[in-house]
Amino acid sequence: MAATQTTHTFLRDLWALARPYWFSEERRSARGLLAAVVALNLGIVYLDLGDKDKALASAKKAYNLGAQLPGLRERLRKAGVWKEAPSGGVAGGPKPSQGAERGVSAN
Repeated sequence: MAATQTTHTFLRDLWALARPYWFSEERRSARGLLAAVVALNLGIVYLDLGDKDKALASAKKAYNLGAQLPGLRERLRKAGVWKEAPSGGVAGGPKPSQGAERGVSAN
């Protein structure tokens, strides 16, 4: 019985924390950042599995959605597959100004 109560309390607290992100006025940017985190983690998994092409594709998605953690980019650079675009963006990705239209920082 105690484990069920603990689980219920955890889920209630989790929902209280997460609910504003799904129903607030900032929900679009929150969903975009969640997508960026998922793409970043998928890129790391693909790279760990040795699939550099899928890792690079996931990294491009993550960084174009606003991910700012450089770890995957650095690992792909060391593996010889990361290429910087001439404008400083991600090769094959949207221009930095396009991210700003979605409310995502270009940095």
